[in-house]
Amino acid sequence: MKFRIFAYAILSFAFINANGQSSFFKSRFNNTLNSGNSYNSKIRIKKYSTDGNTYNFLLLGYYLNANNMMYKSTNDISYLENNADVIKGIRESGLQNPKNGNSASYRWTAKIKSNQSNYSKNNQEFILYEGYVFRYIAEYYYLVSKLPNKSGLEVDVDFIKADFFKWYKLSMSSFGDDSLLQSLRTHMGSHWATLAMYLYILDNNDADKIIYKKVYSKYSNSLRANLKVVDLDGKKGYIWNSTWDKPFTKYLVDKSKKTKSEIQDVSHGNHIVQFVLDSYELHLNDWSLTDIQYFANTLKYRIWDDNLNKFSDNVDGTSLVGKYKGSGWKQSDGWMKLMMYDRTLYPIYKKFYLKNASIIDSSSLNLQFYSNFTKYENKFGK
Repeated sequence: MKFRIFAYAILSFAFINANGQSSFFKSRFNNTLNSGNSYNSKIRIKKYSTDGNTYNFLLLGYYLNANNMMYKSTNDISYLENNADVIKGIRESGLQNPKNGNSASYRWTAKIKSNQSNYSKNNQEFILYEGYVFRYIAEYYYLVSKLPNKSGLEVDVDFIKADFFKWYKLSMSSFGDDSLLQSLRTHMGSHWATLAMYLYILDNNDADKIIYKKVYSKYSNSLRANLKVVDLDGKKGYIWNSTWDKPFTKYLVDKSKKTKSEIQDVSHGNHIVQFVLDSYELHLNDWSLTDIQYFANTLKYRIWDDNLNKFSDNVDGTSLVGKYKGSGWKQSDGWMKLMMYDRTLYPIYKKFYLKNASIIDSSSLNLQFYSNFTKYENKFGK
């Protein structure tokens, strides 16, 4: 115990005395990236990207987004180059038809052990896992498209377009609408709505742009209908269910009678926040700074407990039971990004990290934590 206290004292000292402060998290990021022992290292991530196993796509998505954020924080193109290698591995591992005049198609299957969740999808394609990673591949292509000199980096719109339409066409043939992309839960639909937004910007095909806009606009409007404005100590915030309150696709209508309403958990709520932030930053849909502040208020006044230095598991402040109990701290994929809009969130995350560094540092979310802190501190300082 004394050693742990001493270790955190050193860590706190590093926060206070680091030159430029953000160098601490930047160093943590780079050390993890270049360590052969971490499963988030470049060596291991590159290996995962080439195995064609969609079960690894969640981890790959965290990696891609973290490097995207590091590039946005530092303008160091090497972080984009890290992603180029991984995306190449993903693309080549799933390529079914060479580009010989016909459109390429892609197929990956999930390799899931019997004691892991979603085992029923073992050896099958899995739309959920593909959505996790493709939204951040699209984010990467968007960043590369903005480079004045792409330095050999490519923007393969056909790649992300092929995956989008693989599931869109299957949905249209199965349901007559985009049910598969909108999905059963709010966070699942957010992945494909995010991809649709980036495709709307990156793809020059006018007919396809109409489809992209319909998908992301339908999701956005339905999400807003799910959000409930609540009073939080005199401030307004958003509380919502992870299930859809008003079914708006054929699949949802068919499932609605059997689906029990469930409050949104914080961990999956990341994807809702991420979608809203991307919508705002891409100037699509009608999300505003007021909406962003409402999400920030929910975090400050309902999810965060300053006395216990703890985050709740659900957006209404309640806890989960079972294997997801205690998962409310997993916020690097969305909630932490609100720091860039509400600076009072930074001390919360800093305090939480100082107490829980060992857990965060050893988790699959570590790179995203470091990149979020780096981005904030490079812009605002301590």
